[in-house]
Amino acid sequence: MAPQRVAEVLEEEETPDPGLAQEDLLHRATVQLLPGRLEPLIPEVIQQEVRFQGAPGEEHEITLGWELGDPPHHVTLDHPSIQPLHAKMTFQFGSWMIESLSPQDPVEINGTPVPSASGPYLLANGDQIRIGDALFRFHLP
Repeated sequence: MAPQRVAEVLEEEETPDPGLAQEDLLHRATVQLLPGRLEPLIPEVIQQEVRFQGAPGEEHEITLGWELGDPPHHVTLDHPSIQPLHAKMTFQFGSWMIESLSPQDPVEINGTPVPSASGPYLLANGDQIRIGDALFRFHLP
């Protein structure tokens, strides 16, 4: 059987809401890889690189913590030093920002704590981000 395009598959499936146009269904089915990634620097704590994805046109807010969440809006970092919801990253206008969600254990950027009351911090390529005992290097192409 030949591979089918998304539009062909959507035509064959029953539409969950007859009021939705095919164009709306295609938009909902599309996911893109967002620029930026977190490279783990201490493999004994976190081994996997973190990549971000989202649907076009939606707000790109991603929480990070040990709590199980709903991808692509949450990244689970499984380590006892990390809070259930430790940080939030937001992608806007081609840039990433990060903010602490844990007042007792703030995120650190290049060794400097970013308290939750201080609001978002604009990330730059090469920044080091500490979340609990996990240390990452931020890459933005």
